[in-house]
Amino acid sequence: MSWDQCFDRPVVLPDGKTLRTLEDARLYILAIPTSEHEAIAWQVAIEALLLAAGVSDAEIEDHERHRAAPPARRATDKTHSP
Repeated sequence: MSWDQCFDRPVVLPDGKTLRTLEDARLYILAIPTSEHEAIAWQVAIEALLLAAGVSDAEIEDHERHRAAPPARRATDKTHSP
């Protein structure tokens, strides 16, 4: 699967914007404030998005390790790529 994969049904956001592809969702999530990424709902959404895009298990585990790291470590961690 790839980031250009279309959703079965587009996701309409509260502001009226429509997300039609995994790439649309990825860009939307990347644009929200980092502090919001910490919410459980966003963590679940991010992991679901990674799975849907076919991201490898190792990359998902890296995301989970990064999420579990103390905030100070996350700020200096240069090995993690979104």
